[in-house]
Amino acid sequence: MARKINWAELGVVLERLQPGWAFAGWATTFLIIAGLTLRWRILLAQQGLPVPNATVFALTWGGQFFNSILPGSTGGDVMKIYQLCRLLPDRKAAAVATVVVDRLAALVALLTLA
Repeated sequence: MARKINWAELGVVLERLQPGWAFAGWATTFLIIAGLTLRWRILLAQQGLPVPNATVFALTWGGQFFNSILPGSTGGDVMKIYQLCRLLPDRKAAAVATVVVDRLAALVALLTLA
């Protein structure tokens, strides 16, 4: 992939980057991930799944990453389910349910806004 990047053009784009807007984008992304983490954390707590907040945040961030780079929008969910099942092998059904309900809650929110 590094050979396919036009490094000169990337340098030009980065030179024109306005730091204020770049920071605003970063901060907004961080707040969105934090909100998604909170929503999923509530669902995990309802199922009585003992997952540390830092782990939930990392899995949410990783899920968003995979949703961005993989075709479709479920790659991140599959990654979250896999990692949760590794962390909680005796509560796999509850772990999967939290991810599915989280996805459904997002769909309901989207439909409500639309």
